[in-house]
Amino acid sequence: MLQDIMRVISTAISIYMLIIFIRIVMTWVQGASYGRAMDVLSRITDPFLNIFRGLRFLQIGYMDFSPIAAIISLSIVSNITTQIAYAGTVTLGKVLAFTLSAVASAFFFFLTLFLILTVIRVLGIFLGANSTGRFWITLDRILQPLTFRLLERFGRSESLTYPQALMAFAVALLVVIVLGRYLAGIAIGALGNLPI
Repeated sequence: MLQDIMRVISTAISIYMLIIFIRIVMTWVQGASYGRAMDVLSRITDPFLNIFRGLRFLQIGYMDFSPIAAIISLSIVSNITTQIAYAGTVTLGKVLAFTLSAVASAFFFFLTLFLILTVIRVLGIFLGANSTGRFWITLDRILQPLTFRLLERFGRSESLTYPQALMAFAVALLVVIVLGRYLAGIAIGALGNLPI
């Protein structure tokens, strides 16, 4: 009986995550008018999303990570209910492993995205692309605060040009991604094997 209830809850959470994703994608298209469809999606998703929008640390410069945090939290709950649905039980170790896995996946996804954007920007600079174009300005608005904030922590931001800072940022991201994925895999495996 409990397993059947958990299957229903897990399916409902998956559907709700899909609805939130659709809502997020619809907001990316500026000036598009979706009319009643957007109103319905807003009424369904905004009460949950607003919980995360109130957390200021999820907003860095022009980037708002609150929808991602909302989806991560739903993913964790979905994994737990799925585990209960199919295994009948769940341990604290599995809950911690699911949580770490979801957070690490999102974290490394964004680090990889920033690495790709940084490499694109560095290539644009070295290939002599017009830096006054809208695309490059948008990339700079995203990358400059992150790049110099990271380098300030190491006391290096004043002595580097912007291209040098971008290259140092790319190297730092690559190291964190490779080392972080390795360590996260070890931690997730260890947590998942806990008997409690």
